[in-house]
Amino acid sequence: MVYLEYIDYKNKYNDIQKIFDGILNEKEQLFLITQPKASKIEGEKVNGGVRENLFDRYLIMKDEKQIDTRLEEARTLLKDREHMLDLKEAELRDSKDWHDIIFVYYYIERLSIRKIAKKIPFSTTEIFRKIKKIEKNINLEQKVTKIGLQ
Repeated sequence: MVYLEYIDYKNKYNDIQKIFDGILNEKEQLFLITQPKASKIEGEKVNGGVRENLFDRYLIMKDEKQIDTRLEEARTLLKDREHMLDLKEAELRDSKDWHDIIFVYYYIERLSIRKIAKKIPFSTTEIFRKIKKIEKNINLEQKVTKIGLQ
């Protein structure tokens, strides 16, 4: 059942995507420091009227947090994971196992059970049973993975 491996690859790809998004958000928050803000005409000047260079501050903070390095590393990992996911999807599509075939039609191509029944030699009821079995196997696999990580 290649679809379980595909789900694992997909989860790893999503994890890297979240990390990449987090680093990108961090960079965006730092960049917002450089954007002009409304002037305050009331209150006292605390820095003696000296204007600080916000862009230099942004560059220093970005360098301290090594955002560009982390972002490039996450981008490389994301591309590698995407390539591996594509290879696993190709393997999944080439599989002759009926569960894999139904998985591709139902979860990847998003076909209805009726349309799947027109493509393969099973009734809609049998396809529905196989989808339930696929979902059960995916849930079991995810439970085993969570237990293994703790």
